[in-house]
Amino acid sequence: MGTINKLPSGAYRVRIRRLGSPVLSRTFPTKREAERWQSEQESALAHSSTLPLSVRDYKVAARVTLADLVERYLGSEHFAAKRPKTQRGERIKVPHLIRHLGEYGITKLNASLIAAYRDTRLKEKTVKGTPVSRDQVRLEVALLCVILNLAAGEWQLIPANPCKGVRKPKGMERDRRLDEAEEKALRLTLMRRKDNRLLRFFLVAFYTGMRAGEIAELKKSYFNVERRCLDLPPAATKSNKSKRIVLTDHAYNILIQAANDVEEASPFIFSSKSRNGEYHPFDYGCAWHRVLRKAGISDLHFHDLRHEFVSRLFENTKLSDGQIASLTGHSDPRSLWRYKHLRSELLRPDVQEVSDMLVNRRIMSEIAQEMDPRQDDQNYAKDSWALRLLMDANPDWAFYRLHLDADDIAELKKLKEEYSQKPSKSKNPSESTISTQAFKI
Repeated sequence: MGTINKLPSGAYRVRIRRLGSPVLSRTFPTKREAERWQSEQESALAHSSTLPLSVRDYKVAARVTLADLVERYLGSEHFAAKRPKTQRGERIKVPHLIRHLGEYGITKLNASLIAAYRDTRLKEKTVKGTPVSRDQVRLEVALLCVILNLAAGEWQLIPANPCKGVRKPKGMERDRRLDEAEEKALRLTLMRRKDNRLLRFFLVAFYTGMRAGEIAELKKSYFNVERRCLDLPPAATKSNKSKRIVLTDHAYNILIQAANDVEEASPFIFSSKSRNGEYHPFDYGCAWHRVLRKAGISDLHFHDLRHEFVSRLFENTKLSDGQIASLTGHSDPRSLWRYKHLRSELLRPDVQEVSDMLVNRRIMSEIAQEMDPRQDDQNYAKDSWALRLLMDANPDWAFYRLHLDADDIAELKKLKEEYSQKPSKSKNPSESTISTQAFKI
């Protein structure tokens, strides 16, 4: 498909021909660079539905830096269609990308440069002196991948996305739980505040398990008073899918109070008002951190309340994974697998039933008999089985016939019936005066 020719000047020219697409041609000072470019272009032709760049387009794209590409992305319809919170988060990540890779032309970006950016960011520290989290770096690389996808797709600036194949850092899953003492301190601190918006905001999250962004952006139009639920449109959810949240009595009453107390002009149930008089979703962040400091609670994120809600559902209910996913809004039930271990106590009766099923009583009895040093004493063995039958509340007569004669079984049945009809404070045969010496064995 491609050929490499050495020119009189000593340079190497690559020409790639493909039916129905323009001829790709480029000159390189070394044969190694020419072979690498040829391999990249042929790979793009084989695995990408979009055609590679023509020579003229390549020269145009070579003058575009990543900083220019990011600026175009921030002004695009793709960015404008995202939720305000997502936009704020991406604007925070953009400066780090520009600081490290902004001067590179987009045609020069490759997987090794992006991997080096990932490794460098993982070694950096934040303003507070703490290491940059793996989740932060993962999201930065993911944003870069989104931007380069647009460049390779709709914008047709590069033949393929160089981010593909770059391993993203795997973040640590938080397992922070809220104990009773912390819950009490948090509730008291919130109740003592003059502004009760944060208290109601906390209680809605505590009783529904909703994400903080979903609660902050709740509009009055989402509140279905008749059905006592919230109907969230796709634009108001993380998964961009409509979701119905069934409300408990506590959550319903709290939302009714919040909707009645908020200003009538505000479209939001929980809202903040800017200096120019515009209403926007409730900004809870700073107030939440102040409350935590005052309550003496450390390392508690607001999103941990959602984790607490799901954990309590697994610990205290027998709802199926699908039912819990419908309540919490998890689009993929596999996200709930990390909570499976919380159901160990609820499964104890089932586990015991499985254990009883696996135990072969006859084999265990034979083993116990063979291990007994007095197994050769026939009278002792019969006495042991007779005493065991008397202590058995629901004896398996077929099982005891393997060890006792028919006359012995009949005598023991009669003795158990007499004992059951005799009034006694203790119904445990082992506590009575019944002895196997009372009958002939």
